[in-house]
Amino acid sequence: MKRKRTKRWYADALLGVVLISGCAEGDSVPEKGPSASRIEQPPVDAPALLATSNAAVAVDTVVSDLEVPWSLDFAPDGRVFVTERAGQIRVIERGVLRVEPWAELPVFARDEQIAPESGLLGIALAPNFASSGHVFLLGTFWKRSQAPPSRTIDRAFRRVAGVFSPRAAIPYENRVYRLTDRGGRGVDATVVIDDLPANFYHAGGALAFGPDGNLYVAVGEALASAFSKDPVTGSGRILRYRADGSIPVGNPTP
Repeated sequence: MKRKRTKRWYADALLGVVLISGCAEGDSVPEKGPSASRIEQPPVDAPALLATSNAAVAVDTVVSDLEVPWSLDFAPDGRVFVTERAGQIRVIERGVLRVEPWAELPVFARDEQIAPESGLLGIALAPNFASSGHVFLLGTFWKRSQAPPSRTIDRAFRRVAGVFSPRAAIPYENRVYRLTDRGGRGVDATVVIDDLPANFYHAGGALAFGPDGNLYVAVGEALASAFSKDPVTGSGRILRYRADGSIPVGNPTP
């Protein structure tokens, strides 16, 4: 039990450090759109002390030069897999960040006008990762039935409609991909779950395997908070799947 608590503390601490290290001085956090005021991030060059209820905890930088690191998970062999919101999966091995991404996915994470919150988000290594090499990733993508809009009024319309009319046709969706670790690279990208609610803001995006072996997926309300009360939409809730994307029999709502 002590070992599990220690590992969890280390994971939480490392996540905090990785998130801080990936933010450059002057990075902004959009609140309500492009006109929101900038929130300056403090520099983190020097180690700091965190006050806790019973002790001071030293904080150190593990790696830096990450682009908006979002989530991480630990492999049995000690590697740390980290998602960068722009679409890269990076690997920290023996305390060193590999130069080449483990894999890249074509997520929607950049736009010169709206500074989206979407992109490559959650990551979860399969419970049997040591034998299967499976890594699950959640991200925001253009819907496959719809090509990315051109730089025309159509694009502006979709942007405004997505914010102010939840029933408008949103061109984005969240998907869960399964990749396989082979030769130190992520290959065989396979869609496991698709058509999850998404938008350029409030996209959600956490993944975790539960003790029941099922995959838990956190979904944002995708700028349509009223839909969070409707169990049919799947917005703003935590969904449970089997690792192959099928629905467990015991789900409260199928």
